[in-house]
Amino acid sequence: MNTYLKKADTEARLASEKTKLELEKKAAKEQAEFEKTLKKNWSDKNIAGVTIFTDKKTKKSWTEFMGSANWINATLKCRKSGMKLPTSSQLVAAIENGFMSFIENPLGMLWTAEDKSNISDAQFSITMENHEALAVANSGQVVPESKLEDLGIVCIK
Repeated sequence: MNTYLKKADTEARLASEKTKLELEKKAAKEQAEFEKTLKKNWSDKNIAGVTIFTDKKTKKSWTEFMGSANWINATLKCRKSGMKLPTSSQLVAAIENGFMSFIENPLGMLWTAEDKSNISDAQFSITMENHEALAVANSGQVVPESKLEDLGIVCIK
């Protein structure tokens, strides 16, 4: 390799490393700002081994990810802890407010309290049998799911 190509290669490598460092610095700054916003919007405490997150805006308390179960058992699990499954609108609002950054939901879906009898929205005009309830994806999308499926559980009070 001639001297000019070596020099150009070295300069390109240095520029690439500089760009990488700048991007890492920017990402760290964005992460710090995000965490600051989360602390402003949420508080947390540990009660009987369960982490409870409180949305300072709505004053609603949320559990950490409580595992998975079918809809009936998810409902019972929340009731046993003195809480309930959230509505889809509560869950979507919490997701938009940064809630998913606190919990790891490997299943990608969380149960809501809404079963067929609670659905009157025209967007759910598809035929829903009694064995379906609403679930919310980690992204905030609301979808009907079979009550027999094991989906993620978070509870609200």
